[in-house]
Amino acid sequence: MIVVRMGPGSGWDPAVGSRGQRLWDEHAAFMDDLFDRGLIELAGPLADGSGALSVIRSESVDEVRSWFEADPWTVHDVLPVREVQEWTIFLDGRSG
Repeated sequence: MIVVRMGPGSGWDPAVGSRGQRLWDEHAAFMDDLFDRGLIELAGPLADGSGALSVIRSESVDEVRSWFEADPWTVHDVLPVREVQEWTIFLDGRSG
């Protein structure tokens, strides 16, 4: 698994939530495409408004980084990618 951390950029408006940000529809379409392709395990904004996390099914940090370079929020510095890291999961309570 790969963890992607996104943080507010120069285009982020702190006065509105995620869905009120510029290019929300384009970002949502980008994320929906990754989800529909089975690549997103978990994704969403942090409750304190400081960014967002995504857990991605992939073996390659570079591959995931290249996918997110096409995200409109990264391209337009709204909520760009700050970190992409491999994550080794030891415990997973979701798997019944």
